Amino acid sequence: VRLNPLWFKRLGALPKTRMHIASYQFIQAVVYIVGGPCAEKSLFAASLQTLWQLGQWRGPVIVLTDQVDCVNAVHARLTFGANGSNLHAVAIESPGPFQEPTMHYKKVKMQMLSYVESAGFTNLDWILYLDSDIVVGRPLARLGLAMGSALAAAPAASILTFEEKSPNAPPSEKFHSGVLIVRNDSSAKACLAEWRQQCHDGLLWRLFPQRDQSALMETSCVSDGTVARLPAGGNFLLPNKTSMDTSERRVFIHFTNFRLRMRDALPSITRYWREVLQLTGDPWGRIDCSRAATFQVHALRAAATALAILFGHGSIPGRVSV
Repeated sequence: VRLNPLWFKRLGALPKTRMHIASYQFIQAVVYIVGGPCAEKSLFAASLQTLWQLGQWRGPVIVLTDQVDCVNAVHARLTFGANGSNLHAVAIESPGPFQEPTMHYKKVKMQMLSYVESAGFTNLDWILYLDSDIVVGRPLARLGLAMGSALAAAPAASILTFEEKSPNAPPSEKFHSGVLIVRNDSSAKACLAEWRQQCHDGLLWRLFPQRDQSALMETSCVSDGTVARLPAGGNFLLPNKTSMDTSERRVFIHFTNFRLRMRDALPSITRYWREVLQLTGDPWGRIDCSRAATFQVHALRAAATALAILFGHGSIPGRVSV
């Protein structure tokens, strides 16, 4: 049975180019990697909420995490409408005592296809990876044209991403790895494996700190066409005070730690969060997972009681297992 994908525009109906493009391009699943304390950040909850609400995504969401209970509890507190949200939390290992935590979780990103397949998702063609601090501002269906444009220019590509334009990034970094559209094929797997090998970890990382985007530039898949650039126009935004004050929205809006710490933009962030993205709560806040888990139990009990009353069985005493 085919998973419930979000189908994009039929690329065959576009004006013909010199390169043949497959009749359909589509994303079948969205993948996050949420490690350690990131599971409790309001940004992760906001990313899930906007993915459903503004991104209009109804397919599976696969969260690779070492905080499975926390992810499930946070997810239970969000509002996804009558149809709910199709979320699957998949366990990963926590970093060891001699590992650098951030790079540990980034290296999991380079194994995501294996994790996704081991979780039972074996028939996916394209998946979308998102950093957990990216919120979604427009429907994901808009990516269909962007994918078509990228694949027309680079038909052998299996990993699509945006150009790195952060002023804090080294000039050598050409690609932004917070958003990846990955084809589930041998080329992408080989590229991700080589990327992982190029990443420092443990003592080596402490001696020679390294960003995963810098490691990507050291792989052969950047030069051989496996990695290609998506057009950023209308699709990707690194927000600043001006873009937030003018209520600019794109498909992906990346609220990195640097952007959340911009002192002159704090009121702009709050207004943008509430009025433009339609989010409540504190952009800098955290969700107490223990309280969220308690909320989840109460919600399940209330739902079970309502169903029992609806079918004429009265209330259901006792505990609900979660």
